[in-house]
Amino acid sequence: MSLDAYDRTVASILDAVVNEQLTPLALQALAEYVGAAGAGCLLVNKLTRQVSSVAWWGCLSASPGDYLAYYSKIDPFRVIQGRAVCGTFNRLSECLPQSVLKQDEWYNDFLLKGG
Repeated sequence: MSLDAYDRTVASILDAVVNEQLTPLALQALAEYVGAAGAGCLLVNKLTRQVSSVAWWGCLSASPGDYLAYYSKIDPFRVIQGRAVCGTFNRLSECLPQSVLKQDEWYNDFLLKGG
């Protein structure tokens, strides 16, 4: 990856910090930069530990409203990410074994069905 591509991606993320409506564009830039099929962002209230805002770009076709209303409360990956050291990158497949995911409602009914 070129330094210009990196600079454009970081600039896109900073623009989204200032203007929340630009979040999908920042997620697109990030996904394209790392070669991912999609990217997502959750805003979590540290006091209540509840998700207050969600945005994604790419392969996930599920409704943000469905996530906020129900799935955010049972999302096991969000809990793992919330406990992670700032700046770390966690892959779902490396954090939760397939035997657990096979039986998980969030994974099967939200993530897989959403794309």
